[in-house]
Amino acid sequence: MKTFEKERLFNPQLPHEMRLPARSTVIPSLSEDVYYQNKEESSLLTILNGNFKFCYQKKDVVDNFYETDFDDSGWDILSVPSMWQYHGYSLPVYPNIDYSIPFDPPYVGNYNPVGYYRKKFTVKKTGRHILYFGGVDSAFFVYLNGEYIGFSKGSRIPAEFDVTNQINDGENLLAIKVFTYSDGTYLENQDMLLSSGIFRDVFIYNLAEVSVWDYKIKTVKNKVYIDVSLSGKISDGYSLLVGIDDMVKELSAKTLNSCVFELDSPIYWNAELPFTYKLTIKLIKDGKTTEIHSKKFGLAEYEVKGNKLLLNGTQITLKGINRHEHDPKNGRAITVDRIENELKLIKEHNLNAIRCAHYPNHPAFYEFATEMGLYVMNEADIETHGSHTSGDMGYLAKLPEWYNSYIDRVERMYERDKNETCISIWTVGNEHGSGENLYKCIEYLRTRDIKKPIMNTNASYTDPDKGDFRGEGYFTMESLTSHKEEGLPVMLLEYGHAMGNSPGLMEDTWDYVYKNRHIAGGYLWELKNHGFYKEDEDGNASYLYGGDFGDINHWSNFSMDGYCLSDGTPKPSLRDSKNVLSPTYVTYENGKIILTNTNDFRPLDYITLKWELLEDYKIIRCGSYKLPAIMPYESEILDIKTDIENPISGAKYYLNLKFYGENGEEISFKQIFLGIKKEKEKFKPKSFNPLIKEENEIITISDNDFSVSFENGLLIKFEKSGNTIINSPMKLNIYRAPIDNDGIEGLFERWIKKWDDHLLKYFDFHCRETSVLSSETSVTITANGIWAPISKYIGFSTEIIYKIMKGGNILITIHALPYGVFPEVLPRLGVVFEMDKEYQNITWYGRGEDENYPDRKAHTNFGLYKKVVSDLNFIYDIPQECGTRIDNSYLLINSQNNGLSVIGSDTFVFSYHDFTLDDLTTARHRNELKKSDSNYLYIDYRMRGLGSHSCGPNPEECYELRAHEFKFSFMLSAETDEQTLLSLSRVDFGEKTEALSDTHVYEKKASKVNVIECNINND
Repeated sequence: MKTFEKERLFNPQLPHEMRLPARSTVIPSLSEDVYYQNKEESSLLTILNGNFKFCYQKKDVVDNFYETDFDDSGWDILSVPSMWQYHGYSLPVYPNIDYSIPFDPPYVGNYNPVGYYRKKFTVKKTGRHILYFGGVDSAFFVYLNGEYIGFSKGSRIPAEFDVTNQINDGENLLAIKVFTYSDGTYLENQDMLLSSGIFRDVFIYNLAEVSVWDYKIKTVKNKVYIDVSLSGKISDGYSLLVGIDDMVKELSAKTLNSCVFELDSPIYWNAELPFTYKLTIKLIKDGKTTEIHSKKFGLAEYEVKGNKLLLNGTQITLKGINRHEHDPKNGRAITVDRIENELKLIKEHNLNAIRCAHYPNHPAFYEFATEMGLYVMNEADIETHGSHTSGDMGYLAKLPEWYNSYIDRVERMYERDKNETCISIWTVGNEHGSGENLYKCIEYLRTRDIKKPIMNTNASYTDPDKGDFRGEGYFTMESLTSHKEEGLPVMLLEYGHAMGNSPGLMEDTWDYVYKNRHIAGGYLWELKNHGFYKEDEDGNASYLYGGDFGDINHWSNFSMDGYCLSDGTPKPSLRDSKNVLSPTYVTYENGKIILTNTNDFRPLDYITLKWELLEDYKIIRCGSYKLPAIMPYESEILDIKTDIENPISGAKYYLNLKFYGENGEEISFKQIFLGIKKEKEKFKPKSFNPLIKEENEIITISDNDFSVSFENGLLIKFEKSGNTIINSPMKLNIYRAPIDNDGIEGLFERWIKKWDDHLLKYFDFHCRETSVLSSETSVTITANGIWAPISKYIGFSTEIIYKIMKGGNILITIHALPYGVFPEVLPRLGVVFEMDKEYQNITWYGRGEDENYPDRKAHTNFGLYKKVVSDLNFIYDIPQECGTRIDNSYLLINSQNNGLSVIGSDTFVFSYHDFTLDDLTTARHRNELKKSDSNYLYIDYRMRGLGSHSCGPNPEECYELRAHEFKFSFMLSAETDEQTLLSLSRVDFGEKTEALSDTHVYEKKASKVNVIECNINND
């Protein structure tokens, strides 16, 4: 490394050399309607994206690579924008909160790989040429035609250089040297896969002698102030035509570059009705247009007043999500199409806000956000989490010699994005601690002409610390509800951590937020997993994460924490959030259906309601109508008749409400349980005279058309009409494949370690004695024993009662009483049946069609659903517990000839897998989860809630599962007729599924929790 490069790379007081001053995103063209997203249409740009000659070296060993006669014939080809780790040149690292370099600021240690880029291009020389880099990670030096142009740090913000004097008319050679690390690395310690390269656009502005350098749009109510900055020597022949839609003003470029428009009947911008005006700036020389600039903007003024965030004087609530820029095949080098599609996905899921986590985004992002209607929290490219190793995350923020680096990043963010209507809030970075450098950055934003509220993301939850919000994140309901109304608005900066199968608590959270409007809303964590794409030998895709790259200090799969998989597939959690965040918020109180509008601006008269009155899952009445103009945060009682004239005994009644937008798109749905209108009748088994056989400790009960066998107190075989349905022992099961919230192997083992220490995987039923009792209508087999592992004084004293009735109906009741010292929480409690592979189809009456859990079920209505086993389970990028459905009345799994059904005495939980629990537990990548030779049916009394403990709280107490005495009852049958199964689900079998005690003893006394009214009603 050359001395002059060292002097620049490791000097925080020198963030650049010969870089031009920061300015707005400007795209000059000779035609209107050319923006950043379609900049390729401008004839004034030479786009340099595409193939570059590329050489990767682990250290700086290539001399004179920038000279025009340098021989690069042996170099590779690398497309730009890209990140070289995603194309076979080393691998990313994932240290998360730590630095990937020795902590020795501003130095980075001995290891600093370099990427060398060379590209030849042709251009017609004009008056002035500006070279633009949208983003380069981490620091880079630029050469054109052998001459040094300058260098820059600050990876996610543009850098521009004037190359007028160095450019040739005709062929040119651009050469860039990119260093993996610089002193800027200390400010770029974001939670993501760290990678390198030229990851945003590279192009050249080909301008006349005089050009538009910058412009500023400021709106105050119905007035629009436009300021234009020109570069070059301006003569009398230049003028500006500044237009807003059809209104045009002509300015003398030499004497006046500012104007004001006063709009009659102004239409104000907001996320629900994102009306935009078009600004057009034309630079005219002697009557000829030399440049045209187009910009869409809206009338939007943001402020914090009291405990409210306001837009144009109206309170808004942010239904937001954090979003990293990520492509599993190209890192942060994302395309305009990907940006547009991701923002459409966000809008489709009733989200109205995005936090740029944790750096300024691609310029086209802001254009789309303004057009679609999304509030943006724009974040400076500052994160110093790794400084915690010094004992102070804000260590660098307190050092005066680092001030230039801090303010450089904030100033460039502001200047680039000052005209973006969508930006509602500025931040000066994330996880940066505190210090004078940051406070000066906040003060800088406060004194700018374009003012927005400011979020200090590291402020305490009670002290805004020079920001405009109280911060809150990854909260319990006790924490959320503790914020008083007095004070600044509360911002849920990060919540709902979506790592793996997660989170729970969305519905409870927003039930509170909708009714307590000092909570300004917030941002889910986060949109998408950051997996690194890889195919195995068989062509199966998987996604790599920390530890897969040979990285020493890593955070495992902590980057796989999105509401979408790495490939962008929405997880069930995103669909759950869509329902919770709907503008149509429905509650059912005292027999009244109350609809509240949670929009901030738009009445609900654009929405069509379709409703269905259901008897179990059969529609008995329906209708539809356009909603009235219910105004924001006003409510109306829906006039829908829900009376039942002739209710059926034991039937459950529901009201389905489905809301649709102007183009027929589904906005959300809500189901209201109306109750059981007529009590269940007692089940009346028919008399029968079975054969009872006991041989070699196997008990067999048989009749003309069925046979069922038991050994050691467990059902081992079930035959019906000559067909074998079950041919393996029923097993009692207490374990689930841990979700990331249960623990992360090798990182935060949490409950995994406790569950393993108590051998929960190895709990088995050990039968002490079995008895057989006959009656006129049934044979009852009672097995007593313990459900326990070896070696430990822990388990359940367990009684299993099998009541076998005519036709092979088997009522199973498990009564379990805990003893010994349990871990504080349990994964699940239930049984599992190994089924033949021919049983591919499953039908169930319960919640669906997505998987659902006690604390994530808002998007799963009761109904009748049908799937094949391969479609029943949502496979996460890191395989884990999946596919569970709670609150079921009956299910049927069947092949062409046979079926096994389960009918709940009350309701039950089920999952059905075509892989083993062991394989689901041990697989760490999607392609490692192999199909098994059998299928496995899990019937559970309870499943633990999800919570978000990977980076947040455990499930709330009402969704937690602790050891306690319980009774679990359900019926097994070979019945396959759905109407018969429905009839059976409506009767009383004489046994109840119920908790019979409070929590048993466990290792650590549970802390007192704030009891909330959880959404735990099974129906």
